[in-house]
Amino acid sequence: MTLQIINSNQYKSLIQQILKSETFAKEISRIAHNFPNVKQEYLIRNLLIILLNEELAKQTDSIRVFADHPRRGNQYDMSIVDKNLVTSSPKQSCYKVDFKYQFSNDFRTRKTLHAFFDECFIKRDTELFIYILAHKEIEKKQKFDKDWGITSNLGHYICRSSDWLDLMNDAVATHPQIIRNEPISLYINEHYTKEYHFFLMERRK
Repeated sequence: MTLQIINSNQYKSLIQQILKSETFAKEISRIAHNFPNVKQEYLIRNLLIILLNEELAKQTDSIRVFADHPRRGNQYDMSIVDKNLVTSSPKQSCYKVDFKYQFSNDFRTRKTLHAFFDECFIKRDTELFIYILAHKEIEKKQKFDKDWGITSNLGHYICRSSDWLDLMNDAVATHPQIIRNEPISLYINEHYTKEYHFFLMERRK
């Protein structure tokens, strides 16, 4: 059942609903199959925008999602905009969301993750921060890249130890200014196993 959108407080819930959907998982599989040698941050962001707009269009013609908006001072990865508030309450008209896509070996301590969250989320005035943590089956990825002559070095950013997900969960849970939502995880078998963990973070009031 599609979430009935009444106000901006429900935008996060709609995003969570889409991230958990079979449609999203199917489309992520297509992305993983066709773009195995590049970072997929904007591919995933654009997919989420498409699916959000499709859901919103079923309910209203006054709310839709835009990429790289607004651009007043800072640029944001996406915003959900209520057209009815653009003139009367421009700041309230935009629900701003930023994305970051990182691999499992990009950050290896709680301290560096906290500093990253501060810089990319806490210091900005976004309502929601979506952190996508990706991991790949490293041996099979290396074989795939060798077989196809892929020279990208993304394999260097894949953690060889098994504690990377626990570290991320701990860093989010222990940051004093972040509200932790339960992460949404997808496991995709395209060429080799890929994991996508979506951490949706909100700021404590």
